[in-house]
Amino acid sequence: RGAFYSNFRSKTEMLFELLRRDHADAATALQRITGTPAGSAADAQRAMLAYWRGRAARHASRLIWLDAQLQAARDARFRAQFDAFLRERQALATACIDAFAARTGVSLRLPAHVLAFGLTALCDGVQSCCAAHARSGADTLADAVLAGFLAHTLFDRDRG
Repeated sequence: RGAFYSNFRSKTEMLFELLRRDHADAATALQRITGTPAGSAADAQRAMLAYWRGRAARHASRLIWLDAQLQAARDARFRAQFDAFLRERQALATACIDAFAARTGVSLRLPAHVLAFGLTALCDGVQSCCAAHARSGADTLADAVLAGFLAHTLFDRDRG
């Protein structure tokens, strides 16, 4: 562990390397979803829900993104670099949503880039809330919000 940290001159440099690694993992997961051979709409929905659940789940990398968001709010130079990650994350999510809609024949209720922004913001907010929330039911509530958002905005399900 110490050897990893010794490769960096600053906390910022190390933070960007950790962000790069997590971002690459997320990009690989999104590309796997878009590259999966066409199956049923239910299979595609399960894959999308699993991906977004993973992004909203409590895991250590989410705290790294939260730290980066806080630093970006205070440091304009850092913000410019961090913004490149955010733009790429949005572009990947948009492409995945477009591919999902094309594959399933779903008519999106909002443009894909708007849905991508909403999903990433929702996951960021849910993760921030759950990271600071001691209540054990927070994860269940967060999952219900995410599943509901996907069902009504992306999966084209009306209230029943």
